[in-house]
Amino acid sequence: RDDVESRGLGDVYKRQDDIVLVDVREPNEFAAGHIPHSINIPCKSSPGALGLSDEEFEITFGFKKPSTEKTLVFYCLGGVRSTIVEELAGTFGYSHRLNYVGSFEDWINNKGEVEYPKEAEPAAEESAIPTPPATPAAEEPAAEETKTEEPKKN
Repeated sequence: RDDVESRGLGDVYKRQDDIVLVDVREPNEFAAGHIPHSINIPCKSSPGALGLSDEEFEITFGFKKPSTEKTLVFYCLGGVRSTIVEELAGTFGYSHRLNYVGSFEDWINNKGEVEYPKEAEPAAEESAIPTPPATPAAEEPAAEETKTEEPKKN
């Protein structure tokens, strides 16, 4: 397995025709800022994404599945998820792959440029830390339990 650090990422980053930067954080983390030109393939919500057919992948993510001929450079927030996904990618036929061990935290600490999705500029209070999931609907009271009667007029 090969790893890349921030000082080496610049060299890899210049070969954009050959490489695909893959942010494996969840979509809300990606929206809070990411390395420019990276794509988002979240590992927790879509762990087998690289094993999908080309058509299923494009329907799911809205962009073409990376070619197995490209070098994939995986990153997350601190390097844990990217390490897992980098190894998993090998089982789906991706033999050219790297793991950015410092990941997004290292990128920020080294004053790397941050890109935001065009539809969502960052809010001052947003962070790259995911928010807890919403309360499941099963815990909400059923509609019939919440009905109230109108007061009777005399």
